[in-house]
Amino acid sequence: MRYLFIVGCSRTGTTALGDILNQDERILLGIERFKKVGREISPAHFQREHFFSISESETDVFERVKDADRFQQRWDSGTLEYVGDKNPAFFRVLPRLADQFDGVKIIFMFRDLLPVASSFNVKAYNPRSRWPIEGDYRRAVLQWHESMRCLKSFEESEGYVPVFPVEYEKFYSGTLSYFQALYDYLELPVTQEAEAAFRSACAKWQKRSEKPLELTESMIDFLNEQRDQELESWLRSRLPQI
Repeated sequence: MRYLFIVGCSRTGTTALGDILNQDERILLGIERFKKVGREISPAHFQREHFFSISESETDVFERVKDADRFQQRWDSGTLEYVGDKNPAFFRVLPRLADQFDGVKIIFMFRDLLPVASSFNVKAYNPRSRWPIEGDYRRAVLQWHESMRCLKSFEESEGYVPVFPVEYEKFYSGTLSYFQALYDYLELPVTQEAEAAFRSACAKWQKRSEKPLELTESMIDFLNEQRDQELESWLRSRLPQI
């Protein structure tokens, strides 16, 4: 089996992409399975016994435990070609992923700053959310820039391996050629089941795209003032031209 990781700034669609790919019998991704591991992540974590022995020392995301039986059956079926984790914060350990995991595939999610910041606000101001109150639009702009800087630094390093960047807006609007390009990167043919999962995930794009931003005018002004246009242009130049 090969290894696959989905990384990027929080609130950029990493979970949705993980859910799409987990509909493919050839792929098995944890959903922040190793959230607390970070700089110690290694292939040993992806041995079958360890992967399915979920502990609080490694993650606080337990919502997907209900899928454990299904995923164990998939693992044992012999169909798996990729195992990995959907973990936004792993953008901070890209060099380690390249060093530790031979032939690793890395998907980097990118989304425009304003909806990212809006989504941070929604989580931060929801009293039922575990999201910290200080994790609002101000935290969003910091993490948004940090994720791109980490990717740029990785690209400029000696240990760089090709990363596939996914543009949230174009991908989730249902651009099938983008989905095909992603599977080309994974060196897998698109199955009917995989395409159906993609189309289902994109079905409500119009409604989502029209949803008002949870940002005041002063917040928007702040975000646009803070936006590093040179860094953003660098990232956008790496996006697939589809």
